Amino acid sequence: MLTSGGGGLNLFSGNNERATGLASSPQGLRDIPEYEEEDAKRLAEQGVGRPLSPAEVDRYWSSRAWSWIRDHPGDWLTLLRRKFTVLWNHYEIPDNYHFAFMREHFLTTLVLGVTLGVVGPLAIVGMVLPFWRRRGLVAFNAVWLAYMVTPLLYYIRGRYRLPLAPFLALLAGVGAERLFRAYQAKRWDQLGTLAAVLLAGVVFVDHHYCEPPHHGFGALCFADDIWYDQEWMKLAGHAQERGDLDGAIAALDRAAECTVPRGVGQMTFWRGDVERQKAEKLEQAGDRAGAAQHLRRARDAFLRCQQIKYRPDATSFHLSRIEERLPKLE
Repeated sequence: MLTSGGGGLNLFSGNNERATGLASSPQGLRDIPEYEEEDAKRLAEQGVGRPLSPAEVDRYWSSRAWSWIRDHPGDWLTLLRRKFTVLWNHYEIPDNYHFAFMREHFLTTLVLGVTLGVVGPLAIVGMVLPFWRRRGLVAFNAVWLAYMVTPLLYYIRGRYRLPLAPFLALLAGVGAERLFRAYQAKRWDQLGTLAAVLLAGVVFVDHHYCEPPHHGFGALCFADDIWYDQEWMKLAGHAQERGDLDGAIAALDRAAECTVPRGVGQMTFWRGDVERQKAEKLEQAGDRAGAAQHLRRARDAFLRCQQIKYRPDATSFHLSRIEERLPKLE
């Protein structure tokens, strides 16, 4: 297939008034794989006012993206510039996996690996000679340049950028060779030019990219433990599926320790729900004191959700049930 039925939704997520260097899904769509298709169809049918086929859903989101691009050409060009900067940034934007998280907590030997922070600047040195003057390499350059356009049309993720890695690695090899040969031949003028290009590449690729607050989103920088809370929540979900509520609570505790959490409401609500489940389990086992302790923690979590106005209806429901049950346990 040329593209999936979600191509239109992906095009819109990367090209709308709320998108920046990163994607921004339509409001009301749950950014969770098992719900995306259903939510995209529901929102599209609400917008049109009738049932839609998968192809019609795809066209609905594509048309909205192209309409925004046509009506806001200046904003779209600014968006392309941001996407280009993010595409070349050394940070691997997580999607299925968070490489920085895995490297720090589970696979520390990955520290020895070469990342785009090294490959990128050297690849830029390898590109200094215009590609059309490299006989026999036109096809090679056409392929990686064409692929580079694809994430710019949609949005940037580490795994979407991965197909560029082999091409950039080869270009980085060319860059390293050119620097070495210029040094070996003592061509200091050429070496100085290439070193300046390398330095500019380091500044461009290895800087900490930041986005200011916008459309209700907080400021975001590609540094420190950004998005780590999402990974701890994945581990909490894995533990919860296995019936290990203590493991889920421990993982959610680690998520709460992150300095730049991205899912405060989700994490806090989840913590309250797991604490509630733990209280029920202890009560069934006859440990009323332990059950009361976990139920108080659940209450604190849901009160926090109430303060930040996260899922107010569900939060109020849980708080009313806890306030009814807790005095009996105590």
